[in-house]
Amino acid sequence: MRLINLCIIFLMIQVGIPEMYGADAKKAIVHGKVENASGKDVVFVEYGMPFNFDPNNKVNIGKDGTFSVELELDNPQYYYISYQRRNAMMFLAPGDEITVSFDARKMEQTLTFEGNNSEMSTYVFERQKMEQPIARTVKSMYAKEWDEYKGFLDKNRTQLQEHLDNFKKGKKIKKGTLADFVKLEQANIDGIWSMYYAQYPSHHAHYAKKNPAEIWISYDLAAINQYLTDDPSLLASKAYRDFLNQYLFSQCDYDFVKEQAKIQSRSEFVAKVYEKIDDKIELDWVKDYLRARVIFEQVNKYGLAEMVGAVEDFRGRKKMPEPYQTAVEKAWNKWESIKPGAPAPDFVGKDIDGNEIRLSDFKGKWVYIDVWAIWCGPCRREIPHLKKAEKTLHGKDVVFMSVSTDDSFSKWKDFVVKEELSGVQINVPGGWSSDICKKYNISSIPRFMLIDREGKIVDVQTMRPSQGITALLQKKLMEE
Repeated sequence: MRLINLCIIFLMIQVGIPEMYGADAKKAIVHGKVENASGKDVVFVEYGMPFNFDPNNKVNIGKDGTFSVELELDNPQYYYISYQRRNAMMFLAPGDEITVSFDARKMEQTLTFEGNNSEMSTYVFERQKMEQPIARTVKSMYAKEWDEYKGFLDKNRTQLQEHLDNFKKGKKIKKGTLADFVKLEQANIDGIWSMYYAQYPSHHAHYAKKNPAEIWISYDLAAINQYLTDDPSLLASKAYRDFLNQYLFSQCDYDFVKEQAKIQSRSEFVAKVYEKIDDKIELDWVKDYLRARVIFEQVNKYGLAEMVGAVEDFRGRKKMPEPYQTAVEKAWNKWESIKPGAPAPDFVGKDIDGNEIRLSDFKGKWVYIDVWAIWCGPCRREIPHLKKAEKTLHGKDVVFMSVSTDDSFSKWKDFVVKEELSGVQINVPGGWSSDICKKYNISSIPRFMLIDREGKIVDVQTMRPSQGITALLQKKLMEE
């Protein structure tokens, strides 16, 4: 059973930054120029909507490399501009008009912002580049003893703080967009440090191969309590949200953490986390956020199975803020059309010879679908297990269909040939915007799905080959 780990949740939320803008200033305009463009579009990913991290503004790039988009927003908020799986963070306020320029061959080195409030986006992008080596290095630091680990955190915090202090020099920061921006950026610095601080007990135990219970008992988390302040506007900071997620986990004793691994029911998991939220968190707005976050993540990512009771409990909490209720209902509704027993949405792709192949072509047989891409490491690690399952069930009424979402047909074809991939191999290009990803709510891969002989859904989140899908398929065949 796939249960969400509290220390790795990544969620988004829109908050009430003070309204400082006229009634008509409800959008920002972004123009762009991409040199040496090979991709067909850029995607703007909004950080502001409650718990939303879906690519929601796909913008075509013209033949001359230019693009333009109007983004609806009520308050200042962070965005990612995404191009061919490379991301640059920016900050937009209502009324902004900004031009983004970069060379597609070296986006990180050449990207620039121009226009009103563009200095904020420039700062954010530079801060993002400063954080990347921290994220890459911190994994190797978890095995270090506390003094060395904390020294690493403090050094990087100092660098980020100096970056913000330099930005503030010579500016009058009293109110409005600039004041809100500086407050959120300070929350980012505090949040990053506090999140990594709170992660140390569990991560050090794992990487240093120590007894987790002993580390939990000896570790002092008082230093991060000061950052749990009564200011809901800080939720606009991604790092602060990450800190809150990790803070709850850090407040749980090791016995609780150990017990979570044994829970098989997702509704039971949610109920247990709710108990800890009520016990460990004092601020009501933090309780609301964490309750909504855990149930949204379970429904949005894993679907409806075993979640009816938990969602009904959530719906019954009358004091829950409306944005949270709306977000959970949207997450619930998007799975209704692909719940078990529903007709499987059809899709079409091309095989390595360019022939069109549809899911519906295989009605009358069981279909085990693997949605993947050649750039995806976890996807490729499943290939040997998938080959073994195909070999075991050879000659049975089971179709193994691997659906690549790669944009490059030629690279995908070369990989299929080189690796001697068998079964039904098709390409449905477009990544997260591809037809299959849209129809089956796919936002991470690999995704494995099972369709029965009648073309109806059995499970759109079924087991991976490495988790024992062969035994499940054999059982389904025997039960007929």
